[in-house]
Amino acid sequence: MDVRIVIPDKADNLLVQYSAWSYLEDLEEVGIKVFRYTKGFMHHKIILVDQLYCMVGTANFDNRSFRLNFEITMVLADQDFTAQVAAMLEQDMADARLVRAGELREHGFLFRLAVRAARLTSPVQ
Repeated sequence: MDVRIVIPDKADNLLVQYSAWSYLEDLEEVGIKVFRYTKGFMHHKIILVDQLYCMVGTANFDNRSFRLNFEITMVLADQDFTAQVAAMLEQDMADARLVRAGELREHGFLFRLAVRAARLTSPVQ
């Protein structure tokens, strides 16, 4: 299984950006690669399965997205559409850089402290 998470290099919310750093080590330990998209902001959520199924939307997997923000996601079983989405994601990957958990350790103490504090607030962000 190939699991890649692409997040914006510069998020629209500083707490969210710091929280993302806090999960890198856990994700890396289970083989998930995290990339930072360097060419602007990105908000879509996409899952591709077996080159046939595609899930596309903007909803986060939390109550706020589903019940308050009325965000939606669609699931398709269409090989042609899934191939188009896969091609789009490959272009996005060309504009992203792999992030390693070790990069967090290269930052100063105050940054690492902010990352840890932001993680505490991640359930309500």
